[in-house]
Amino acid sequence: DPEAPALELSAVTPISGEVSWLAVPGAESYIVTCRKPNGKAAETVTLPAEGPYTYSALNLDPDSTFSITVEAVKGDKTFPSTISLRTSAIPGIASVSINRIRSTSIELSWEVVSVSGLAPTGSKVIYYTESSKRKSVHVDAGVEDLLLEDLFPESSYSIEVVQIFPFGTSAATT
Repeated sequence: DPEAPALELSAVTPISGEVSWLAVPGAESYIVTCRKPNGKAAETVTLPAEGPYTYSALNLDPDSTFSITVEAVKGDKTFPSTISLRTSAIPGIASVSINRIRSTSIELSWEVVSVSGLAPTGSKVIYYTESSKRKSVHVDAGVEDLLLEDLFPESSYSIEVVQIFPFGTSAATT
């Protein structure tokens, strides 16, 4: 009888991961199931005995744990093996630079970070003082600088920049 496949993870990103295994002698096919954190099957595929012996889990939620089960099939029996795939968090912007400070304005810039080759669809700049409400400005994709105007003179501001992707937002960089 075949044995359960030994699974290995690689290429884990915020939205994907790859599972591979060696061929199991006697296996007629492999059934691969990717389960969401809630336990529901996100995808089930059947792969032939001759390979490929890899499965790419795509379009996953960032910063989440998925369960990947690979079953070696022989006749009416299956020999399952399961591995946990923890996607990484969406990376934040590497740094925010204050380029110029005037009495009622601040000019800032940042460098966006792509995820799995995908550029952000935009950014959000959040700014506030200890005593003011949080305000935010949406910045279009490709724009990496902003002039914040109409600020209170002689005030100290906290500024956060987050990247926006179709699959979520990054942690704030202050």
